[in-house]
Parts: sequence; C-alpha cells; structure tokens
Amino acid sequence: MKNFVFFLFVIGFSALNLFAQTPNFSGEWTLEKGKSKMDERQAAMIESQSLKVEQTEREVKVTVTTKQAGNQGGQRADIGGGGNTYLLNGQEFNNESQSQIGTVLTKTKGEIKDGKLNLQSVRTVDAPMGQITITTKETWELSADGKTLTVKREFDSQRGKINSELVFTKKS
Repeated sequence: MKNFVFFLFVIGFSALNLFAQTPNFSGEWTLEKGKSKMDERQAAMIESQSLKVEQTEREVKVTVTTKQAGNQGGQRADIGGGGNTYLLNGQEFNNESQSQIGTVLTKTKGEIKDGKLNLQSVRTVDAPMGQITITTKETWELSADGKTLTVKREFDSQRGKINSELVFTKKS
C-alpha cells in the first residue's frame, strides 16, 4: 500500500511539474524594434508590428498585424491580421487561402519543448511566375516575468535565408 501511495505521489508531482513548466504565450505583444536584431531591409520595411496570441492546451493561434513603412515618399500600408494555427502535438495543420497572386497553401506545426515554443510554417504559392515556397522556423521564449517575448526566426525563400531576433513586450 505504501508503494502504491508513493507511486501516485510521484505521478502527481511529475504531472504538476510538467504543467508548471508549460509557458503560456497568450496575449497581445508589441514589437520593440530598438531591442530587436533584423537586417536593414527588414527593419526599414516595418514601422510597427503586433502579435495576438491565443493558446490552449492543444494549439496556438497567432495573428500578426504589421504597419509597413513605405520606401517611396513615406507611403505606409497597414497589413491586416495574417494568422496561423499551430497544433502543439507536432502534427501538421493545413490551411488554404486566396491572395492577390494566387492560392496559398500553408502547412504549420508546433510544439513546446524545454519551456520554448517551436513553430514552423511552410507556404506554397502558385503564382503567375511559378510556384514559390517560403519556410519560416521560429523559437519563442518568455522572460522570467512573462512580460518579454523573444522570437528567433529563420525565414527561407527563393531570395535566401534571413535570420532575425525579435523582441516583443506584452501589452497590459
């Protein structure tokens, strides 16, 4: 009987410890350009950016809103919420949408490992000039107080790879 009680205690403690180590990325986040590391072209294109993150036990939904700084005459464009859903069990999630240049197929997957959120999206666009594939891999990490989100991103397309480290602060 003592062994059984001890076994239940160990299982319960392990489950509690696992739950406590699962970070919650939910909330609204604002990009801190001055603290982020981006290539010059990327930094020049983004005036501001925000993330809206909804996390459940099963999935994470991320909506990105970017206000672009124009290169010609200070023109600006607001890009509405582009969003993705990531299953947190490592399985692929497929989404198809229409864009100005054609049909976009997005395959996403995610997992939380060692206190970090690992996300991947692969977009395939059937454009007039041929098929384009864009792969984005991200590792998200929260600060100890949960108010700062650091996103390490690798963006890979026909134009090459771009690595960046984006720092976001949580809106209160």
